[in-house]
Amino acid sequence: MIPISQTLAQHFEQLCESGRLGHGYILHGPPKGFPAQAAMYLALSGLCAQKKPCMTCNICQKVLSHDHPDIRVLSADTTSVDAIRHVIQDIQLGARDGHRLFVCVLHADHMTPQAANAFLKTLEEPPAGVTLILATNALEQLLPTIRSRSTCIACPSVPDPQIRQWITDKTGTDYQGLVSQALVGYIEKTGIFPQEIVSRASIANHSVSEILSLAESLAKDKAIAKLAMQQWLEDCVRPSDNPETLQNNAHAARHLLTHIKNSNYNLNVRLQMESVLFGLQRQ
Repeated sequence: MIPISQTLAQHFEQLCESGRLGHGYILHGPPKGFPAQAAMYLALSGLCAQKKPCMTCNICQKVLSHDHPDIRVLSADTTSVDAIRHVIQDIQLGARDGHRLFVCVLHADHMTPQAANAFLKTLEEPPAGVTLILATNALEQLLPTIRSRSTCIACPSVPDPQIRQWITDKTGTDYQGLVSQALVGYIEKTGIFPQEIVSRASIANHSVSEILSLAESLAKDKAIAKLAMQQWLEDCVRPSDNPETLQNNAHAARHLLTHIKNSNYNLNVRLQMESVLFGLQRQ
């Protein structure tokens, strides 16, 4: 399953069906908008004979298994500049099997200046039959010249039930808790569900020994410890009609914001998580 909004999926399908597919797109939005997944959906729409990803035909299966010659998928935060330059040179030859070749650059805001300038030149002089798709959660971090030469399309957030199904498909975990931006971003990047994540409400019922055990588990990975704090922070800012709940949430949010800020420094993560958890339990 590719989790993008139904409206966006229909727009991509109509775009490909009409034959008006352009040479450069920037798909942008929050993690819950799944810009990277949207990039794959657009490419699939352009390659599948049905102009709508059927997920079952030979073309779709090749794309999904990363074995189709007319699509290149790069992640700007892990791909070297030389590799990106090689792809840019390679696409000058055009499509191999079909009428169009797609290049999907995920996490495009992580492109180095050299890689960004290479893409800018390609956008200025696009090869025939090639579509470049940049996906990002931070549109403002892309070069203004790249933005001006591309069609920018916002990716609206996907409903939580659909995201929970995606989490199950991607990680094998049946998760029914809060779907936060931080959690979605972590799973999208790692493909792993962090089992240490618990709901903020459950912390109130933890014993002292359970708090200490949870703090120890979270402290084993600083990224997961920070993710847990971001997850609880998003829980704090959910609307409520209860004034007491709003006040408690405000206190908890300030508590978490302080620790999230401090997590950027070289602290004893276990002691910090103990302080976070006991502080939340008192709210």
